[in-house]
Amino acid sequence: MQFGFIFAHRAVLCLLISACGPSDLRGSWSKSKDGNTYLVVAEANCGSCPMIVDEKPWNHAIGEAVRITPGTHKIGNPGEITFNVPAATIYRFNYWGP
Repeated sequence: MQFGFIFAHRAVLCLLISACGPSDLRGSWSKSKDGNTYLVVAEANCGSCPMIVDEKPWNHAIGEAVRITPGTHKIGNPGEITFNVPAATIYRFNYWGP
């Protein structure tokens, strides 16, 4: 009984990990259905601070997918973090840490 329980939990964990897709320190991404490139800011760093992406105000909702060019981008609120968005993907930025 114990072996079956442990095996089932490991199987579920493997499925969850493989379903997440590729990732890096700042976020994860999946292929977009239409071949365009999107950025999703999945969580805010500071609730009342204005978010800045590529030196422009980010006037989109948390969790909203917004078209963006592939390549290197900067996000700040405050501070500045650099991250890379692969082409034809939906990139979910979700880590503001160091």
